Amino acid sequence: MISHTLRSSLLLVALVGCDASTAPPPSDGGAAGTDAAAMGPDAALNDAALADAGAPGSDAGAASDAGPSDCDLPDRTVAAGDVSGTWCGAVHVTGAVRVPAGATLSVAPGTRVDFAPAVALTVEGTLVLGGQPAGHIALGPASARWSGLVVRGLLEASFTDVSQADVGLTTAAAGSARFVDGSVRDCGSPAAVEGDTTFDRSSLVGGTTVRIAGSAAALRMTDTTLDLLSPIGGPDCTSFSGGTTVLDHVRITGCHCPLHFNATSAPITVTNSILDGATNPVMIANTSGAFHGNVFDGVGNGMLDIGGGIDVDVADNDWTQPTADIGSRDLSQFRNASSTLASRPAGVGPRP
Repeated sequence: MISHTLRSSLLLVALVGCDASTAPPPSDGGAAGTDAAAMGPDAALNDAALADAGAPGSDAGAASDAGPSDCDLPDRTVAAGDVSGTWCGAVHVTGAVRVPAGATLSVAPGTRVDFAPAVALTVEGTLVLGGQPAGHIALGPASARWSGLVVRGLLEASFTDVSQADVGLTTAAAGSARFVDGSVRDCGSPAAVEGDTTFDRSSLVGGTTVRIAGSAAALRMTDTTLDLLSPIGGPDCTSFSGGTTVLDHVRITGCHCPLHFNATSAPITVTNSILDGATNPVMIANTSGAFHGNVFDGVGNGMLDIGGGIDVDVADNDWTQPTADIGSRDLSQFRNASSTLASRPAGVGPRP
């Protein structure tokens, strides 16, 4: 549930659009426009809208998804430094910017933000990316790759498309990020997770391994696709060195190994998901947890023991063969492996 403070920020962005009095001034010192376009009551972005909005198309990039701006302000340029208030329209960021602790930056539906090469947007306070189905927010490069979003505070993002960053979203150990109905596309890596990170009804496409590291790391994904577009012989889709994960109705594909667990800090849960387009759908060591209702479809073992220290319940999965396809010298680490599904379960993978 979004806090009262965040709900207020979301309602301000959706109902008012952009008030020039709260936006950073143009870099040339000129006055920003003051006429905000009025929005109807359907624009209110609240908890129900976040929960009920439909998923974006997995093939839509940042440029094609972003709708018209919800405010009528001229383009603005933001130089390096601390930022807060509200952004809308077309925003050009020329240097590294930071939302400081205790401050909030809200970005209105339809806003396009482009970043100079190697520039990051770091969040130590709160960043609210309040896009809507007909007005996605687009974050991308002005020319060459930008650095990406770095969250050390709080991120709430809806209907936002991030493209061509070094790392689309980095969540530090003290950070918390919730990314809903959006996309991360054509980045060096879609994400790096050291804190609490949620992707819901989103797509992460292209790039290299998503790394999850440290005891505070938690990757939660629902109705989401992660596709590195390099089936079987590419990099691993994920690599866990600590932390935990809860995955439900996801598809992870297009890589050497969709789920690579070197070690985790807490039990994991993977349910109703498709792990395919891979050599080994799961490579696992030093991990406990449960896998239920999934499809493991690779050219090698569906689950491969890479170091022992395993205690997982693997009942009721589809291994694309009559018996559990597990490569291990100690099958006792894989409980209930004799209970398998004869065919692909209905409704597996991301739901429409």
